[in-house]
Amino acid sequence: IDCFMSEEIVDGVLMDKKRIPSVLRGPKEGNPGWAGRIYNATMQFITSDEKELQKIEGIGMVRARRMVSGRDRNVKFLKEGRWEGFVNFSREMQRRVIRENSVKMMGDADKMVTIDTSRLIRLPNTLHGGSGLIAKTIEIDKLEDFNPLIDAVAFSDTLIKIRIDEKIPEFEMNEQKFSPFKQRTVKMPEYAAVYLLLRGSASIT
Repeated sequence: IDCFMSEEIVDGVLMDKKRIPSVLRGPKEGNPGWAGRIYNATMQFITSDEKELQKIEGIGMVRARRMVSGRDRNVKFLKEGRWEGFVNFSREMQRRVIRENSVKMMGDADKMVTIDTSRLIRLPNTLHGGSGLIAKTIEIDKLEDFNPLIDAVAFSDTLIKIRIDEKIPEFEMNEQKFSPFKQRTVKMPEYAAVYLLLRGSASIT
């Protein structure tokens, strides 16, 4: 690390006022990722008509009319990322738009899979230790049609006997439905039995 990089670190930690921008910058047109999502949500908000704005809690007829009158200026400043230039669009309202839309913009993610690097480098066509299904490699254009409970089944239809150790709701695998089970001994296809065994819901008799 050279002296210039060290200076940047210290300024960042101490928030050297000389380096704080004199204007408030925010997401602008063309930004990727979360910044782009916030930009799109904000653009949708500030270009809403009076009726749509009045449906939002805290915005009455007068405020909605003022926001519409300042729309062109707000759109221009938003595209440039100059959030300090907004009119009739307070900081509190900006935070509210971002906060409320952040929930809608969040995608589904399996947290444990994401943070566990061993799962991210799983060898293709090996068995998943928690389900007995095959870790398949598929092409992106075939993802929509891929059904792991059919296409990734590894074991046969041979019936085997297992002991159900807990109450299990109805489930479906390989296009076959399995009725709810209570604690008892049952016979079922090998692939379904392996699935329950690996989940810890059953045991071998």
